[in-house]
Amino acid sequence: MKLEIDELREFLDQHSDDEIRNAIVAEDFSGLVHLPAGVRQALAGNPDDIWTDIWWYVDIRNEVRLDDFPCLHIAYAASAKAGFLIGQSHGVFAMGSNEKRTEGIVIAFCPWCAKPLNVNARNPLRLA
Repeated sequence: MKLEIDELREFLDQHSDDEIRNAIVAEDFSGLVHLPAGVRQALAGNPDDIWTDIWWYVDIRNEVRLDDFPCLHIAYAASAKAGFLIGQSHGVFAMGSNEKRTEGIVIAFCPWCAKPLNVNARNPLRLA
């Protein structure tokens, strides 16, 4: 079972940040009682694919509105937690190329999950 963060958000939001982080560090999800048993089992067998995404989600879930971004990875990279590594202007995402981040290199795909990103400020992609 391949898990995606969007499938887990409603369950994760019923747990505290510490409960989730402790489960990842201990590699034991049995204490996350609001996750369905099948999801807990899938998490235990899927560490590298989803654990980082969950950690990132927990880090930013109270800071940014995930629905405003094409994916969790871009939301995290655009957050203060990641030092605003990626910026957004007119619906286009770019990695800053100077100290003040007034210039950047437009990115067409998420560097982590390869989700297509908008590269044309006149014709934005739909996030859904």
